[in-house]
Amino acid sequence: MSGVDPLLLALANVASLAFWGILLWMLVRHLTRADREARGREADALRASLAALEADRDRLTARTEAIEAIVTSEGFDLDRSAREAGLLDALGATLAEGRRPAGRARDRV
Repeated sequence: MSGVDPLLLALANVASLAFWGILLWMLVRHLTRADREARGREADALRASLAALEADRDRLTARTEAIEAIVTSEGFDLDRSAREAGLLDALGATLAEGRRPAGRARDRV
């Protein structure tokens, strides 16, 4: 060999391995932390999206209940008005006789 001390060469190899090992460890640690932070951001975004969707669902449920209340009360009012006018009694008599009630012109064949 060209006069390089074997002990110095061994120390240089150990130092090189230590350097690359520490560098690899730091890289893995950085990537793991970045991945964990990304998952945390995704989870936060999903939680926010879920909260928005739940609020939208609650709003739509309230609207549906309001519409059902309106439709139900209007249907009740129509039935009451029809009874007062005697229309339901006439309809019941027509159905009891087996006749089909007269409908709109397009319903007639």
